[in-house]
Amino acid sequence: MIGWPFVTNRTSLPSDPFALKTLSKWNARRLAFTCYYRAADHFGRATYKRISECIDLTALQHVRADPGIAVLDTLLSSTKISLLLDAVKSSEELNEPIVEIGSYRGATTCALAAATRRQVFAVDPYSGYGGHQWDEHIFNSRASRHLNITHLRVTSGQALMNPECQLVSMVFIDAANDFANVWFNCVAWLRKVKSGGFVAVNTVDEWPGPNLACRRLLRLGNEITPWGYCGDLIVFRKLT
Repeated sequence: MIGWPFVTNRTSLPSDPFALKTLSKWNARRLAFTCYYRAADHFGRATYKRISECIDLTALQHVRADPGIAVLDTLLSSTKISLLLDAVKSSEELNEPIVEIGSYRGATTCALAAATRRQVFAVDPYSGYGGHQWDEHIFNSRASRHLNITHLRVTSGQALMNPECQLVSMVFIDAANDFANVWFNCVAWLRKVKSGGFVAVNTVDEWPGPNLACRRLLRLGNEITPWGYCGDLIVFRKLT
């Protein structure tokens, strides 16, 4: 069986999948990356395990058993949004902004913005991985009602270089669901989160990519700890 080291060193910054897409499909680096992470996706499917079986639910401060109801224009349920808002409330003493990776039509973005006075940076280039102009139009219409929402129409990797995103209080990752993208977002943005802040990851039970990335995060030990969970969404708190 392929071991954990196969799916990348946990301390090094993985390659940005979006950046590599600028290279030729026949570029040796891109080919190696593609083969490596496609194999990682297969590994994730082969080793899949529900996150609730990987953590001690009794030790978490916030657990939701009720799956909730579907919320229009988002893949999140009412229960998932409630858990995210608990994290927003618990980090309210931090002044740093909130970052959302993958905004789609802005329903979750607006829920986050309405719950805080902090700036909410919505990172979504609306190109590739299912991005569409109509989704961006709906997002802009909704976001215009909240003065504390700033749309960064760039990739996650490009947003990492934004001066206002160098230290953040919370990151919500809900974008491309392959392991390469989710792991890059988790590792890269975890470095930007202030101690005591939060990292939330969606679809950790539905998709093997986020599931494998989450299981990798659980191996970081004293760096982060599970704080909240409901089926398919987990929230970590950064310790150091």
